[in-house]
Amino acid sequence: MPPTEDSAESGLPPHQSPDGRPSGMDSPTEVVPAKGEHLQISPGDKKGVPNPPHDLRSSDVAATCLKLTWQMKNKNACNVTYYVIKYKPREAKTWAEISGAFTNPYDVKDLSPFTEYEFAVLAVNNVGRGELSEPIFITTRKESTWEPDDSDITLDELKDAFRLFDTDRAGYITTDIFKEILQEIEPEWDEDDLMEIICDIDCDGSGTIDFEEFVKIMIG
Repeated sequence: MPPTEDSAESGLPPHQSPDGRPSGMDSPTEVVPAKGEHLQISPGDKKGVPNPPHDLRSSDVAATCLKLTWQMKNKNACNVTYYVIKYKPREAKTWAEISGAFTNPYDVKDLSPFTEYEFAVLAVNNVGRGELSEPIFITTRKESTWEPDDSDITLDELKDAFRLFDTDRAGYITTDIFKEILQEIEPEWDEDDLMEIICDIDCDGSGTIDFEEFVKIMIG
């Protein structure tokens, strides 16, 4: 077919549109997400999602709970909407997930006592989920099996008393603070009496007393 007048004027080969496609072919359509939805990013295109959190750490490890902290230093950290915490017993195949963690540090609860867990964290922004952080492995503490016998003090009361002095939630109190507690309980004890008690408990000389040691002292 000879070139038409229009194609001749445009300088394009016949049957070819200005964008280089054969005439009659539909133009590409831009995919726009509906309100409240995000575009799905292919595995090979992670542009715009947050980088993995780093320096994941634990503290305040107890029998059924612990605290996690992490750091973000990439340029889009300020655009993070929330974090997702994934965890499981080390030998398990299925992950549990806490989605919508808005605080850092974050308290993870309802864990099993004396169990080794694997934890990892990822960040989410309006583009999608980022990659998981490097995992860490944490073993929860044994659950205390002590129950009061011939005493009016309950285990819950002892926990409340311990938390009252463990203001940093570090899982221990210093021997100096504990000396003050003993002086309140038995004002007639002198310095030698107090130091004898402290030395019996703090055998390694660390200067700290954990909850189990605290219970042993309080119930005699």
